[in-house]
Amino acid sequence: ATEARARAFSWGLMQVMGQTARENGYSGHMAGICEPETGIEVGCRVLARKLAEARGNVERGLLLWNGGADTAYPVEVLARRGKYAG
Repeated sequence: ATEARARAFSWGLMQVMGQTARENGYSGHMAGICEPETGIEVGCRVLARKLAEARGNVERGLLLWNGGADTAYPVEVLARRGKYAG
């Protein structure tokens, strides 16, 4: 895919949009985000910025991460966190 098209797709484990990856400093080939280590690093960088923008309000940060269209998204994500806690 061309760079312009690649920016329009979601990539990797955290499904980071190509444009968002670029805006958050990722300069490699978009397919590189499909490598787990790279994708998680980029995704966590993006999520950290969304949480900072939400001033630590996790629900609002998750809405920002998801684009805000699905207002149930934060509740669904937070309901699963116990399953992944160590």
